[in-house]
Amino acid sequence: MGTNTSKGKGHTIGLIISLGISGAILAYLFAKLEWDKVGAYLQRINLLYIPLLLFMLIGLGWLRALRWKLLLPNRDTLSTLRLFEGTQIGFFASFVLPLRAGEIIRPWFLSKFQPVSFSAALASILTERLSDAVCLLALMVISLSRLESVPPVIMAGAQALAALTAVLVVIVVLSYLLPGKVEKVFHRIVGATAGRFFPHAADKINHMINEYFQGLRSIRSFRDLALVMFWSFAMWSMMAVWYQLALWAFGEHPSWWVGMVLNVMIALAVAAPSAPGFIGTFQVGCILALSTAYGFSKEFAVAFSVVTHLVQFVFNVTVGLIILNVRGLQLAQLRKTANREAGPGAG
Repeated sequence: MGTNTSKGKGHTIGLIISLGISGAILAYLFAKLEWDKVGAYLQRINLLYIPLLLFMLIGLGWLRALRWKLLLPNRDTLSTLRLFEGTQIGFFASFVLPLRAGEIIRPWFLSKFQPVSFSAALASILTERLSDAVCLLALMVISLSRLESVPPVIMAGAQALAALTAVLVVIVVLSYLLPGKVEKVFHRIVGATAGRFFPHAADKINHMINEYFQGLRSIRSFRDLALVMFWSFAMWSMMAVWYQLALWAFGEHPSWWVGMVLNVMIALAVAAPSAPGFIGTFQVGCILALSTAYGFSKEFAVAFSVVTHLVQFVFNVTVGLIILNVRGLQLAQLRKTANREAGPGAG
């Protein structure tokens, strides 16, 4: 009973913090914008691009499904279509439920309709997130190197990210080649640091470490590990093209690197706690990329964020509702599952 009460309090506190962050961001943006200019930019949108953007989102979902398949046991028996559905249900949940519920709903959905356990599916997502981090950090370093003028602070950050990327690559490779030894090292580090002062947090970290190595064990060969990274780069590159096409829809035709910077900045921004659907943090990512890095007006960046965010919201919610209907599920089931499964290592 005490554990459930503690979990409920933690869930409530997390929700309040995430809503507060989104509210503060939106309040700041609303106070500083010239809304007549935002409206003028919105009127420039060429609606003929919208069907193409929606079609590309289907392709992105399929790429994610192909990569996910490589990270799961019994992959030869798994349906790519069910993996696609699980991916889209995850996005749907993150858009309509708090605290990135999609990270819990995805493995639950897959375990319900495919011969994969919830724990194995959850472990695969942690491995997937690490591959995403490697790709995004690498792409960010490359993108910033293409800027004509980079502020010293950003350049210092890029250099730090380059070092972090190299460290992550080494960790992934060593974890795959020497899993037992590296896992023991990780557990010893946690025990010597967090374990001494925050034992409950240390338990959660150790649980995540176990899940990470469980996910790696599903990768059959070094070739498959390389394929995971290949699909990751392909997916994030396609997402960059998506943002570039969205810029074309506004009548802007800048360097292709603008789409890549948008891609990276938005992905990093929405990783922060926020309200359901990444409200606020998505806008911050657009402003950092378009206004701070490339000199577009903040009004244009907000107008761009409204359209691209709305397209993604409509697509993911619509597809999610269709899948729920086809599979005989209800939103209340997703909400209940997210609340029940959120525990040590669930994030």
